[in-house]
Amino acid sequence: MARIKECVFCPETANLTGEHLWSAWIGKALGPKRYTFTRRERDGHVRRWRGDELDAKAKVVCGTCNSGWMSDLETASRSFLNDMVLHCSPTVLQPDQIKLLAALAFKNTIIADHMHDNRGPFFTLMERRRFAAKLIIPQGVQMWLASTANQHGLFKSGYAATPSGVGF
Repeated sequence: MARIKECVFCPETANLTGEHLWSAWIGKALGPKRYTFTRRERDGHVRRWRGDELDAKAKVVCGTCNSGWMSDLETASRSFLNDMVLHCSPTVLQPDQIKLLAALAFKNTIIADHMHDNRGPFFTLMERRRFAAKLIIPQGVQMWLASTANQHGLFKSGYAATPSGVGF
């Protein structure tokens, strides 16, 4: 019997939809190009493929989350990310924009984490549900943001456990 998949953010099991790893508006704005995707599997094997659109999706969220709070997050972020993403425009982010960008990045991290089917999720169900309800990012998460001069995109993620007793 096949295992019933649940939305990664809520208990919904019906109507799972594909969520974009990169926002759909970014893919549409950048248009058709030759994109190269790379993924390192757990066993170290590197898988590469090409596509004409920036439209990688994972069918891991329900329609309610996807068209509700996730859509609201994308819409709110687009207003200040558009010029940064499309034109590499230098931008000074306000505290509320930094919070939105961090929430968007964390949401995409959860989606990317669930694109793997060879291991369990990194973040707990409680952490994911708390994030969906209040956009609270779990303690200890670190994010970096940078730009490149030649409009080259890169999405990298990784995780590691901090040794016990190490404090910052």
